[in-house]
Amino acid sequence: MGRQIYHYHRWIEAVSNCTFPRNFPNQVIRWSKQTRGLILGSFYAGYILTQVASGIIGLYIGPRIFYSFIVCLSSLCTILVPIIAKLHPSVMVLSRIIMGAAQ
Repeated sequence: MGRQIYHYHRWIEAVSNCTFPRNFPNQVIRWSKQTRGLILGSFYAGYILTQVASGIIGLYIGPRIFYSFIVCLSSLCTILVPIIAKLHPSVMVLSRIIMGAAQ
């Protein structure tokens, strides 16, 4: 079941990366192209920077507990994206780094 949740989350993540509005007049959040690129790139920064650390943590606390925590953390960040996006772009970048680290 955990693998299935992880698979769906990765699929949703790929779809959400493609759905940032470009220049539509009815878009709710108007971020510059540079800000959108920073938000999209922050996911991969979190993903790359935490590979070794997450492996070490997984050895200490066990893969089942660690995997459960990571899936819940990533899912929570994904659910809160609409709320976080309205706060400030830097908060969105932090959320995306956490999402990347949870992968």
